[in-house]
Amino acid sequence: MSALHSPRAPWLMLLAFILCAMTFFSLAVGRDVGLVAALFDPQSEVTLKEEIQRLVSRWGGQEGVVEQDVGALLPNDGPTTASGAEAVPVFRAPIQQPPAPEPSPGSPDAPGPPSPSPQPDGPGNVLNHSFSQVEGGFEAIFQADRPIPRPNVFFIGAPARWVVDIPGDWRNMARFNNNIADGFIRQVVLGEHDDYLRIVFHYRNRELLRPAQPPALSRQDNSLAVTLTPPNDN
Repeated sequence: MSALHSPRAPWLMLLAFILCAMTFFSLAVGRDVGLVAALFDPQSEVTLKEEIQRLVSRWGGQEGVVEQDVGALLPNDGPTTASGAEAVPVFRAPIQQPPAPEPSPGSPDAPGPPSPSPQPDGPGNVLNHSFSQVEGGFEAIFQADRPIPRPNVFFIGAPARWVVDIPGDWRNMARFNNNIADGFIRQVVLGEHDDYLRIVFHYRNRELLRPAQPPALSRQDNSLAVTLTPPNDN
C-alpha cells in the first residue's frame, strides 16, 4: 500500500496546509504579527480603528482618506480608544416635520383684518372746487388730496344759508369767496378753522325759511359733491 492510500494521508495533508497558511500569514504581516494578538486582548491599548488605519496607510492608502473611511465603517458605541478619545460621529438624516395646518378664521391664532393705511401727515388740502347749475338744482364739487370724512350739515336763518363742516385739520388752496351769477344760491364761502373746514351756501332770498330738503352729499375717492334743490317759494 502506498503512502497516499494510508489512513493517515488526509491528516498529513491538513497539517501541511495549516503550516503553509501560517507561513504565508507570517510573511504578509511581518513585524506586526504581535499586534494581531493584542487586538483580542481587553487590556491592550491598541484598538481596531488604529490598527486598520495603520495597516491601510502602510499598504498605500492616504491618511486623510483612511481616517474618514475607517471612522464611517466603525460602530459609534463609545470612545475610539481606551484613553477616552473623541467618539466617531454618526450622521443622521434630518427629520422632516409635516407643515403646520393654517388656523381657521374663527380661531384665536387666525390673522386679524388688515390695518387701515395711515393717513398722510399734516393737514388735508382742498385743491380746487367747481360750481354749476344742474337739473336737480345747484351742485358744488370739492377736490382734495385725501379722502374727505363725512361732513356735518345744518341750516342757519337770517340770512338763509346751509352750512357744511368737514371735520379735521384742513386748508383751502382754492378761492374762499365765490359769487354765483344766477340761480337760488348767490354765494359760496369757505372758511378755515382749527377742527374743521366750513363751507357756507348763501341763498339769494335772505328771508327764506328752512328748506324742506337738506343738501345731498356724495363722497367718492378724494372728492365731495354737495347738491342743493331749489326751495319751494323761490
